[in-house]
Amino acid sequence: MSGEKNRLKWYTAVRVDVVDMRPDAGPPMQLPDPDVFMDEAARKRFSEYHSAVQTAIAETPVTKDLTSLFKDDIKNVKDAEAFQTLTDTVCSLTFDVEDVEGKLFATFVCGLKGELDDLDEVTLQEYCRCLCDDMLKDGSAFPPLVREHGTVSIRIWRDRSRFLLTEQQMERAPWRKPKSKQKAKGGEAR
Repeated sequence: MSGEKNRLKWYTAVRVDVVDMRPDAGPPMQLPDPDVFMDEAARKRFSEYHSAVQTAIAETPVTKDLTSLFKDDIKNVKDAEAFQTLTDTVCSLTFDVEDVEGKLFATFVCGLKGELDDLDEVTLQEYCRCLCDDMLKDGSAFPPLVREHGTVSIRIWRDRSRFLLTEQQMERAPWRKPKSKQKAKGGEAR
């Protein structure tokens, strides 16, 4: 987007339910955290379903451009002038679902012209959190994000116990795999 200089990205965990329509498939499976203990049969089923989820999302992306919605929502707020700096600074806002090392997250990417002050950043983050609640619900009504892959139906819900995490918080998450460090030339010092 022209004029875009900075970017903010936030992540929030999602819950993924997989319903296999084959008669011998067994009950629906909520994709667990891939780091938890699973017996061999559950791990095989998880791996198969996780691949189906990745393929379904790649084939029919979830990506939504929310820029116009954001600008319109802010215009309709009482005392909209108070948010003028925020609306002038945000030049794009998109929503997506992304796989990060085997865990699925809803993401919001905000393209910015310049920088946001702390209050505007908190306001934008709260707006995105509320949008996520609206788009992904909590599983009590209907699943707004459903993807199909062969005989598998994938339903993506909002995990209401999670907040939006920044890219820096995601990098420091305890479950993240450590980045490999290259050995110095000539081997390690003894």
